[in-house]
Formats: sequence, C-alpha cells, structure tokens
Amino acid sequence: MAKRGENIYFRKDGRWEGRYLIGHKYDGKPKFGYVYGKKYLEVKRELMILKANCERATNSAVLFGSGTVTEWLGFWLETLVKPYIAETTYHTYKTQMERHLIPEIGEGLLRELGTEEIQSFVNEKREKLSAGMLHNVYRLLRSALKAAQEKRLIRDNPCVGVKLPKNKGKAPRVLSRREQQKLEREAVREGSLEYLLCLYTGLRLGELCALQWADVDFVHHAIIVRHTMKRVKGTVRMGTPKSENSEREVPVPAFVMKMLREKLEQEGADGFVFGNGRSAASMRTMQARLKAMTKRIGLKGVHMHTLRHTYATRCLENRIGVETLCDLLGHSGPQITLKYYAHCTRENKFACVKKLKQIAC
Repeated sequence: MAKRGENIYFRKDGRWEGRYLIGHKYDGKPKFGYVYGKKYLEVKRELMILKANCERATNSAVLFGSGTVTEWLGFWLETLVKPYIAETTYHTYKTQMERHLIPEIGEGLLRELGTEEIQSFVNEKREKLSAGMLHNVYRLLRSALKAAQEKRLIRDNPCVGVKLPKNKGKAPRVLSRREQQKLEREAVREGSLEYLLCLYTGLRLGELCALQWADVDFVHHAIIVRHTMKRVKGTVRMGTPKSENSEREVPVPAFVMKMLREKLEQEGADGFVFGNGRSAASMRTMQARLKAMTKRIGLKGVHMHTLRHTYATRCLENRIGVETLCDLLGHSGPQITLKYYAHCTRENKFACVKKLKQIAC
C-alpha cells in the first residue's frame, strides 16, 4: 500500500485510506479510526476534521477493548464490582444488565454515549418497568459510568442531568400493636418461636433459617448473625450475610431468650435452631406457615419481612435512635434505615409536638 501525506495510503482496490488516532486501549495500545475515499484530497479533508474532533474530545483519550458499552459493563461488573458484593447482588446486577442495558444501549461506543441517549432509554423503559425497577437499573448504569469516568474512559458521566419518574414507593406493611398481639398469641399457641424471634430481633428470613445454636449467646442474651440462606438461580445454600454490616450482634429480650432455652433443652444443641437438627428450615415453608397463620387470624398482607418492619417500627416508637437501629438491622448506613422508616420518625415528631401545652395562659 503506497503512502502519501500524513497517514494516507493508496489501496490496491483503488481507494485512498486515511488513518487517525482516536485513543488508546486499556492495555495501552493505540486505537485507530479509518476513513476511505476515491480521491486523496477528499480523504485528507475528512481526516483533518476527524483529527480535530479527537483532539478536542479529551474523553477519547483511552478506550477499553473495542470501546463498546457492553464491553465496559462486563469488565466493570466482573472485575471491579463482583469481588466486593454478595453473590445474590451480583446475579441481580447481571440480570438487570442483560435484560435492560445491553439490548438497548450496549452496541454503541462508550465514549459516544450521551445524556440524550440515556434519557431516551429511560423514557422508553418507564412504560415497561415500575418506577422502582427503573431507578435500580439507572443507578447501576450510573455507577458503571462513574467508574469509567474515574478511569478516564469518558470525560463526563452522561447520566448527570437525566430525569427519572418519581419513585414514590410504598410504605412498608407494619403490624399495629393489636395485630402484633394477635400474631404473638397465635405463635405461642402453635409453638412457632421463629416468628416471635423475628418480631423481637428483626432478623431477615435467610438469617433466621441459617441460625445455629452456636450463634445464640445465652450469657449475654444475644444472637450473633454470622450466616444467611441465599437463593441463587433456584438453589438455596448457606453463605455469609448480605454485607459486612449484616454480621452483627442482636440483643434478645429476656422472655424470648427463655423460650429459646426451653427449646434447646427439649431438642438439644445439635445444628440449626429451626429445622431438623442438621438441616435448616426451608425458607418457603416458613413463609407458607406464616401466610396460613395470619390468614387464620384475619391479618392481611403479612409476610416475613413485615415482622422485620414491625420490629424496626417498635424500636423507633421506643425512642431507639436511627444509628442504633441501623446497627440492629444490619443496614449499610443510617440513610438506608431512614429511607424505609422516615415515615415512622415523622409520625413520632408530630405526636411529640401535639403533647406541647401553652405555658402562658
């Protein structure tokens, strides 16, 4: 191939080919773009414009692999994120990417992905997804693009400025004191200690099923959360809790601890607290039994997480601080606790103010 001018070649097929540097791959190797034409001057003019555009676009300094959004999303999830998140969270992220992000915006170049394109993606998906799911997918994309920005793969995060539909969400179902009393009486009558334990410790369903006698501290009246049951691709297995914060010590009221001790004396300290000794209780069975129990006593919309929400609400009603509650629930930060229970603190504030009386009459 004959060369003429600056990176312009005459090809055997009779066309002129211009080559220009558009950046560098993540491994440091140069990445080139190409322009073709029948005339040398035609290619040269086009080449000058493309080079000028590349020089102005500092965000094209580095390319990852072939430069597509799909390739970066895969690298970000598998290499930068996966080692630091729970397995269930990883599969959730991967599913969201494969179902929503990659089919819609995956083929384009990362450095060319703009705010308008992401806004169009959001506008289309808002007709197909709930506001909550759409927010989750958007946050996933925003995090991946933020990492790309930090790696200098892009200059700005195109998610900035994107407008999302309001995610009002629903307030969590919480048992009233009367409803809780009915459920507790039925649980005691049936000998279903697991539901009482949830109501007074706030354990997640997986943590409850994975609880072993070795995790119960009868001296200090506490439970040490060390494990949880996880459902990954239809298979249930025991693993570490949801996050580092989920590994925690939870105080247990004396009357519940007394019932645990009686259960220990009757069944022995071999293996799991709930289940058949060496085999943990089934999460689905535990949920089904609660559903049957609440239906029998006339309570609607109650599931295992309702017991955790109820525990958190009773704690706030008893003036336990948000930061303390955050530790008890195993949340990653107080902002997560406030996200779910801000309505409770608001009700408490209004109730307290209503008690104020006029000083000067």
